[in-house]
Amino acid sequence: MRPACVLCLLVQVVVGVRRFFLFSDIGYDPYFGTEQGIPCQGQRPSEWGSPECASPGFLVNSMSRDMQAAAPQFAISCGDLIENGRLNETEALNAFDFVANSTRQSTHYSRMPKPTIVTALGERDLGRSTFSEQNSSAFLENMAESLVNRSFLNHQAAASFKRCGYYSLSEIRSLRIIVLNTEVWSFGRSASPEGDPCGQLRFLQDELNAVRESDAFAVIVGHKPPGIAITAAGIEEVTPTTVRYWADSFQIQYQAIIADNSDIISFQLFGHTGFFSFIADMRISSSEKDDGLPLLMES
Repeated sequence: MRPACVLCLLVQVVVGVRRFFLFSDIGYDPYFGTEQGIPCQGQRPSEWGSPECASPGFLVNSMSRDMQAAAPQFAISCGDLIENGRLNETEALNAFDFVANSTRQSTHYSRMPKPTIVTALGERDLGRSTFSEQNSSAFLENMAESLVNRSFLNHQAAASFKRCGYYSLSEIRSLRIIVLNTEVWSFGRSASPEGDPCGQLRFLQDELNAVRESDAFAVIVGHKPPGIAITAAGIEEVTPTTVRYWADSFQIQYQAIIADNSDIISFQLFGHTGFFSFIADMRISSSEKDDGLPLLMES
């Protein structure tokens, strides 16, 4: 199991006068420290959590208090809020709601303006869920209801979230946050490595067109990043699925869209890797054109 990254990923990024608070890969386990919980690699976990373990509720609430102290305008989660490996659907939804409630409640009594809280979905949030552009997923419908109740999503964003887990928010006129479900493009999850599963590439292009027409800027948020997989270092058997998170066709199409709109994209935020890093070049071959792609941050 990959380490859950909490607190080490708390970053403030100022875009003009907008402050962003980034957190990712919390991996909350409601059964932490019990026989029902995710094994902790031979360690006896403390109530505040331990390295190489999932996260207990204490640590989630501690992170939320740190977010309150930072007083951001936007709080961005890059996914994997929960550990869904051993949970049934009801338990997973309750765990997801616990984290959503913790982050929202931390700002309830603050005198500062309430931040816009945004979350992408990771593979541990989704478990075995599937996606369809035509039909809503019951699991995503219930998750969307929780996020609407916790003021993460408005009803317009919830409509696309219920189908495929992507959406956008424009809480202020000058900035649109576009949240992608990168599991749709990931090896092992995508039903086909070609085409446009769930219409997400079309959605991304349409959203960027709207950003350009409104003379605004975009921030793109997702879970698994494009490009070379940092976590592949030291792997003996090198295959496409070990050195990259996305299938090539999605990576190439995504990069083309980003390159064409680099002047209106402030930055891209992704999680999953367990390392905080800045990526300035997403090309997967040296022959690709360098169009000055916008900053990509992984965590």
